[in-house]
Amino acid sequence: MANLQTSTVHPSVDTPSTSGDYKGYYYDVFISHRGPDLKNTFASHAYHRLLSHGLRPFFDREELREGEFLSPQIEGAIRTASVHIAIFSPRYAESKWCLDELVLICNSGATIIPVFYNVKPFELRWTGRYVQALSIHEQKGRYDPGTLKDWRKALEDVSYISGFELDAYNGDEGKLLEDLVQCVLKKRRKAGLYVATYPTGLDEKVQDFGKTLSLQELQTGKVKVMGIVGMGGLGKTTLAKELFNNRSSDFGKSCFLSDVRENADRRSLSSLQAQLIEDLTQVKMQITHVDQGKEMLKNYVSTSQQALIVIDDVNHADQLNAFLPIREVLRSDSLILVTSRDKDVLTSSGIVESSIYKLTGLNEQHSQELFCSHAFCQSHPPLGFKDIVAEFCRACDGLPLSLKVIGSLLCGKTDRSYWEGILDKLRQMKLPNEIQQTLKLSYDALDGDEKQIFLDIACYFVGENRDMAIRIWDGSGWNGLVGLANLQAKCLVEVNRENTIQMHDHVRDLGRQIADQEKSSGVISHRLWRLIEDIPDLWQQSSVSAD
Repeated sequence: MANLQTSTVHPSVDTPSTSGDYKGYYYDVFISHRGPDLKNTFASHAYHRLLSHGLRPFFDREELREGEFLSPQIEGAIRTASVHIAIFSPRYAESKWCLDELVLICNSGATIIPVFYNVKPFELRWTGRYVQALSIHEQKGRYDPGTLKDWRKALEDVSYISGFELDAYNGDEGKLLEDLVQCVLKKRRKAGLYVATYPTGLDEKVQDFGKTLSLQELQTGKVKVMGIVGMGGLGKTTLAKELFNNRSSDFGKSCFLSDVRENADRRSLSSLQAQLIEDLTQVKMQITHVDQGKEMLKNYVSTSQQALIVIDDVNHADQLNAFLPIREVLRSDSLILVTSRDKDVLTSSGIVESSIYKLTGLNEQHSQELFCSHAFCQSHPPLGFKDIVAEFCRACDGLPLSLKVIGSLLCGKTDRSYWEGILDKLRQMKLPNEIQQTLKLSYDALDGDEKQIFLDIACYFVGENRDMAIRIWDGSGWNGLVGLANLQAKCLVEVNRENTIQMHDHVRDLGRQIADQEKSSGVISHRLWRLIEDIPDLWQQSSVSAD
């Protein structure tokens, strides 16, 4: 099968709400077919097979096609799906709804996979039942010339796209279906992980890592396990996310286990094993202990699966060994990527040195671009700041986390004496060993309420819902929305696409150290994290009020 292409036409189909809000109508795959021909056979089988792979395919019911227009649900499904399967059966063109769907599909810009089911591609444009069906539509006089023209053009455009022909499979629908599903899994759009606001220098790191990976790909017959090592703040997780986003479409299944070091303590290793099984099989499991999870990874994950797995931020061999039994059952072209600050953790788990990529800091040019992006919202220093920017970059020693946080601290500050004061403090520290003291410069610049919110996040709210946390802070008399926004502006916290609060582990550890120091010195405020035994009740009350 050749590479799939997409076609675009200009629709003249009159449909309501063509630019409306399709919230609630999100689907991964849209299956266009003529119901009486295929609804209970091939189209239904394709729907259930895609469903079993964890996708959300749209498979319409006849009642959605009443009246003259496509229903909002059908239209929304077409506009949101990243892959469209158009199954051309002998009587497909007799349905005006199928033709309307096809025009909208061609106009969507998404991948189209045609399936010619007892039909030849040329029939869509030259001869046979399709031409006859369009002539009958024209003779009825119910459709304007523009609509008929769009129908013909959509059929012609799709007829030239490389797809699947049942005749080429000698009538073997099972084999055709399997190849079709694998094609969809590779072509579908996957929601990418948030990487960075300014991914400066990341492309070069990806290319550099690719050289290490290419050497391992020469070895066949076993699952590749790769490592990324480097000190905290260098961007190991950032690089892993970018690699995951770039490569996940090449694999049938994928899983990103984030911040294993922290989540193993907050949750449990067995819960992370269950997450891995669910992401790869769409089966929810209850795992009571790690040894049980090891066996379940081998028993429940199919040996036919090609998977990309990222195990992020491990600091002990036991953590890594809880997941690695899965390499015994995955397909040999699968890839497991592990990030850690400690190379010995990887080598003690059997990852060879040649499979470990050592991440380094940013070069001078990329350091300046990242620092200026956060300090000035542009990639270069303004007039009069070039020399002092160079001094800050040297003091940060190519460490992305320091460049980002210190640059954000100086954002909007035009008084050069303020810059020089921060630089003097920074020079007194020895990066990278004193990175937390560097980050504390940003903490010291916060006002009272912002410090309280910062410490609450570090001690309790990492990974929790943003809106719930804001309600709790508001109930404590702080302006949670404004406080959180200010912390985000200073790059001390982030809110991801799932609306949960995230904090770099160095920043989180800094906050917990400050909290512990205040407690031991007797400087204890009414901070929420101190009331840890009351947190579940407060959280539940906030959830109820949100409902």
